[in-house]
Amino acid sequence: MSSAAANNSRLAAALSAKDAGNVQFRQKNFAEAARHYTEAIAAVPTGVDLTNEEKKDVAKIFANRAQCNLELRKWELAASDCDEAIKNDPSYIKALYRKAIALEKMENRTKDAIEAYETVLKADFSNEGARTALRRLRAKLSGSTSAPPSASSVSRRKVTPGGPSESSGPDVLWEDQQKINLFGRLTQQLDELKEEIEGKREEIRGIEDAVEAVETVMDDDGVFLKIGEVFVQTEEDDANDHLEKMKET
Repeated sequence: MSSAAANNSRLAAALSAKDAGNVQFRQKNFAEAARHYTEAIAAVPTGVDLTNEEKKDVAKIFANRAQCNLELRKWELAASDCDEAIKNDPSYIKALYRKAIALEKMENRTKDAIEAYETVLKADFSNEGARTALRRLRAKLSGSTSAPPSASSVSRRKVTPGGPSESSGPDVLWEDQQKINLFGRLTQQLDELKEEIEGKREEIRGIEDAVEAVETVMDDDGVFLKIGEVFVQTEEDDANDHLEKMKET
């Protein structure tokens, strides 16, 4: 077998292993999918000049394994796979986006994650996942170190209109006590609203994770979108439009 034929055979084996990984990923068998992607990477010919299209195929394999590592919470491995994907295809914004996600999850890499998300948005201004993450991380960096006192920390003294305080220490005027009580109630409401907002953010992050999962292995195939208890095959753009509408509701 000639050298060119051998290389073509190895590339075919790599793409076959990639397809096997895609099947496992759809079934949420992320560790098994990662194993197939690793086999695909091992099958890629080394020491030869690949065409641009072949390099893009290799980049997709690394990016798919990176998504598996994200699902498995292996942040460093995910970021490393993304670097390899970008090395093979510098224009692969999806790989950079996944790297940003991995960096965000890693300790002391917030600034690196922000830079990665900013680069994603420069190349793809419509990436809502990157935009949302940027707002979240910038708020995290610029957040105040001092929080307002909680309702439980506000001193409460029983007073009668114009009368002395029942607690030791200086007297509190009745009007001031009403302000303290109002402050306590408002602070409690603020805490409740913060909890509600965080709950909504968790829902949005879940939807964003679903968007990312849709994009993961569907560079070549259609998308299987779950509607109720049924999986419907559709185009990636239509699936993403559906998920974006879910965010809005």
